[in-house]
Amino acid sequence: MSNLFDYAVDGFEPPDQDVVNTVLDGAEILSLLTTKNYEPASIWHRIVRLGDGRHAIDEGMEIELEKLALLANVDERTVRNAISNNILQARKIDGTVFIENASALQWLQGRRGYQPTRRIAETVQTLASIQTADELGAFLRERRLMLEQNGAGLHTISAKNKRQRDEFENGRFYLNITLISPLAKYYQLDIGEFFACILRVQYEDELTALKQALQKR
Repeated sequence: MSNLFDYAVDGFEPPDQDVVNTVLDGAEILSLLTTKNYEPASIWHRIVRLGDGRHAIDEGMEIELEKLALLANVDERTVRNAISNNILQARKIDGTVFIENASALQWLQGRRGYQPTRRIAETVQTLASIQTADELGAFLRERRLMLEQNGAGLHTISAKNKRQRDEFENGRFYLNITLISPLAKYYQLDIGEFFACILRVQYEDELTALKQALQKR
């Protein structure tokens, strides 16, 4: 279920696993847990539908209207409006509206609530080789998952720093010196290499100017 959540909600494809089975296994677990007197929280059924929709997008298939709305984090009316305005190409099959893949993907990429799929196994492995903010975000996410799976023990961070961690893992960075040290400890990274990587991917011009100024001394 953890892998399902990572894939469906955050867009991180679990390494060495078949995504189809991840989604189907999640649905089966929910079915097994459902009894006459007990039913898992409805959010998990939503997550399964979200994972199924993400898989459809990733595999170039048509996607159901409801699942496209879940991926974009909007209500279904917004999707219907996009169809009415010919932004999305759709067709109805047995009463269910399906959106053509290419138009759905293009539309999703313009939605702030959409998290694109990232394949953890393909992310770079060292800070020194990272060139973009997206690569650094994927690297940090992968490292956190690795530390959790290995039971290495993550350092405790405040709620404020946790929010910043989530921003970093989604490739959104802004320079706040006070966050560098606690986050480097959290990810168990060398603070100097971590700081240098952030400067390189997000503040390349400023880093170049700083190097030039130091060379003149």
